[in-house]
Amino acid sequence: MKTVFAAELIGLSPPEHRHAQAAGTLERSRRLARPRLAELTGLFGRGFARRELRPKQDWSQANSRGTRGVWLYWTLTAGPLYEAVYRTAWDKPHTVRYLYVTADGDLVDTTEEEVRLWLSHLQPAPGR
Repeated sequence: MKTVFAAELIGLSPPEHRHAQAAGTLERSRRLARPRLAELTGLFGRGFARRELRPKQDWSQANSRGTRGVWLYWTLTAGPLYEAVYRTAWDKPHTVRYLYVTADGDLVDTTEEEVRLWLSHLQPAPGR
């Protein structure tokens, strides 16, 4: 079964933009502000081995500068574990969510601890 995950591409806040421009890191800062979704493929040291997934983009609701209203969509399938990293507002830090899709196509949040347990024991996630 499949489902869709969406996140808004929220540009840098004006202070972040000025700081990054002055530091010469504007492109890197924009790239880091972009929502990311990855399939978690295993453990790697204290972190995760990941396979970044490419989103489809929808600019139909975007403002003239593309700093708000650009939506990214990923199609997720039952089986893999996923990590989503995205912003919900200019003035908020990134949100990190661990997800999986059930056999019925429901998107379920889980904890980092459960993900580590599943990957360390090579147990399939629920819905696999």
